[in-house]
Amino acid sequence: MRENNNEKPNIFAKSAAVTFGISLLISFAVMLAASWGVSTGSMPPNSMPGAAAAACGTGAFVAGLGGAALFGKRSLIAGITSGMAYFLLLYIIGAIAFLRMAPASPVVGMLAAALIGGTLAGLLGTRKKKRRG
Repeated sequence: MRENNNEKPNIFAKSAAVTFGISLLISFAVMLAASWGVSTGSMPPNSMPGAAAAACGTGAFVAGLGGAALFGKRSLIAGITSGMAYFLLLYIIGAIAFLRMAPASPVVGMLAAALIGGTLAGLLGTRKKKRRG
């Protein structure tokens, strides 16, 4: 008897969900560290937009590494796409949680950080070709 392919879970969807979950946890950890730095006085309070961009960039980097690992030959495109998808995921979660859209200035920094993080992950996640000889 042949197994039905619809009953098997999609391994790419599971891997992407786990990767984005780990990326969210890393971003939350970076933001928690920045909040701790502000509350102890070691960071100025006006540095939080930069910390949000850094958290978005590190999360996009981890998501890009996961995307590059899933799609080995097109790792740069997978990294950029993962970084952009991660930014959109964060933006939608923020819009739902705070019931309003964020101002434009921090969003541009977060978008740039997400694209740079995904691109770096795509470049670093490439598999080197084995030399024959």
